[in-house]
Amino acid sequence: MISTRMMKFEALMKLVDNGELEEAREIAQSYVEAQPRNFVGYLCLAYVAFAGDKDKVAAEAYVEETLRHDSRCEEAMRLGVMIWTGSDIAAKEKYYIEQGMRYASREAFYPYRMGILLEAENLTEAAPYFEKAAGLDARMRIMSGSTAT
Repeated sequence: MISTRMMKFEALMKLVDNGELEEAREIAQSYVEAQPRNFVGYLCLAYVAFAGDKDKVAAEAYVEETLRHDSRCEEAMRLGVMIWTGSDIAAKEKYYIEQGMRYASREAFYPYRMGILLEAENLTEAAPYFEKAAGLDARMRIMSGSTAT
């Protein structure tokens, strides 16, 4: 079952993806004003900053604010990964992946990190992630096995 909070976030993502940035920004800000200690408004602001404004620095600041209110917010960790994927600051991407592996659903983060390292042909560093990904479940073992060959 999807929570109301995540439904709000997904609805806001659609607004941003459709180019309705001002409306999305106003909605996100209204979430923050209504519940300043809740993570959803900051998560929404992070997405507007990243996907709409293309401002990685502001987006990361909102992601960190999200995590300050909910240190286990998987969506914020995934967004942190998205923000820094492909940038020159690989350490930030790795930080969010490691936070995800520590606090959130491991299914998303182990194979993701493994894939990044395999693409970079860093087999030594990819090996532990490969082992963790392979241990998740049967479906993941099949995927990991096909990647290894």
